[in-house]
Amino acid sequence: MNSPEKELSNNLKEVTEIYLEISVMEDKKQKAILERNGKELENLSYLQDSHVERLNILEEKRETALKLFCEKYSIAYDSSSTLKELLQNVRNCETSAILEQAESLKNILIILVKIREINTGLLEDNMKYFNDMLDELKYSTSTNIGYGNNAKDNSNYDASLFFDRTT
Repeated sequence: MNSPEKELSNNLKEVTEIYLEISVMEDKKQKAILERNGKELENLSYLQDSHVERLNILEEKRETALKLFCEKYSIAYDSSSTLKELLQNVRNCETSAILEQAESLKNILIILVKIREINTGLLEDNMKYFNDMLDELKYSTSTNIGYGNNAKDNSNYDASLFFDRTT
């Protein structure tokens, strides 16, 4: 088994790669949203879900590596402590590299959050657009179609009702 420092370093590299892949997917989702390509959006979302599952597994491995690191250097482990807090007492080239990797990951996550905020706004705008179109359709239709009380065909199909107005 590798040293806890090496395990943490490898873990951060894998997590960073996954988040980079997710950010590429978010860019593709943005394009799919703008093109109103629901199928592509759905496929990308499923793919992202599988990446999140991988991240959960890596999170468990990171937790184990951090516990081993704390045991090795006699540091009190607290799951609410940040990586920076746990590594600050041990200064060597391996921990410095881990902190640099963590900072790089943090920057990627900040960018990812911004992309997701943009995508959320685009999705909300699209939903509003489609709701407005449905409302316009709903209010421009008529219930006066088909057969009247005298059993004669009312041939007024210009604005027939496609939607149930009771919902």
